Amino acid sequence: MTITGYLITAGILLMLIDIFFRTDVPTYIAYLLFSYALFRVIKLNLLVSLIVTILFFFLLLLFHNFIWNVTIQRLTDRFFAKDKYIAGVEGLAGEKGVAKMIDGTFYASIHGDLYLFADDVDVSEGETFTVKKVTDGKIVI
Repeated sequence: MTITGYLITAGILLMLIDIFFRTDVPTYIAYLLFSYALFRVIKLNLLVSLIVTILFFFLLLLFHNFIWNVTIQRLTDRFFAKDKYIAGVEGLAGEKGVAKMIDGTFYASIHGDLYLFADDVDVSEGETFTVKKVTDGKIVI
């Protein structure tokens, strides 16, 4: 494998590290490695090669700030842990629950806890639902 191949491989590994450790330093180093690999590959005048390499590096930085960070944050929120945790009843938005009737009143059973519905809802016992939002401590579906 050539030096350029090693540079690209090391850059990819550093970007994968960024997925799991959520720090930008490995990715910035990866972008520098990618830029240097490009500099080694293009066979132009030295000044033109430097300008192209610097532009490429800044394009990678734009990619990082507008695409890479957003994508990694969404993956982290979805599969690992949410970045912003909302405690209490307000954190139930998006959760699934089951309607239960106790003493003639319908309650929302979510994670084994019972909550009141915000208004009269047309649900039957055992029906599943998704919480849209929470208003004044009551569930809106």
